[in-house]
Amino acid sequence: MADRARIVAPVVFLLTVGQLAVATFVPGLPQFEGKAFGARLIFYPCLMAVVPVACWLVRRRTPVGTPFPWLATPS
Repeated sequence: MADRARIVAPVVFLLTVGQLAVATFVPGLPQFEGKAFGARLIFYPCLMAVVPVACWLVRRRTPVGTPFPWLATPS
């Protein structure tokens, strides 16, 4: 399961950023107008990265054999 999460987590992250980029930069999409997608493009990826970065920082202080908790990432 952890191997699958290791692949799914970055894919979900990239798909989210791609969807937000389309909503921000493609003109003429009325369903996205006036809904602050520019701010979402900045803040959503940052918020999605909080848990993996925190886990990475904690993991630096743990024994070498401790695996990264990929299931804790946004997937």
